[in-house]
Amino acid sequence: MHESVYEIAGDDRRLIQLCRDALNRLAEGANEALREMATEVLRGDLDLRAAVNSDYYGAELGRAVESFRKYYHGLSPADRSELMEEGRSLAARLITSDAT
Repeated sequence: MHESVYEIAGDDRRLIQLCRDALNRLAEGANEALREMATEVLRGDLDLRAAVNSDYYGAELGRAVESFRKYYHGLSPADRSELMEEGRSLAARLITSDAT
């Protein structure tokens, strides 16, 4: 993984793992540009900050975030609560795995 990820995450192994997991999901996703970006960051060939700030990858990330925002706002309150609980559960697993 590119050293920029470690610089951004600092000494927080949970944040490093979260970044790695997110990049792996993007590398396996449907969006060709984000697959390319994530693969290059994971290979160590692309600085994550440079990618996010680039016109090409930054625009693709912006579209993905906007798509999620629309999806989230279309959810029922119960579905939003379920999604929030999944996020809390993931965070708890990351914290627990770091403590062991």
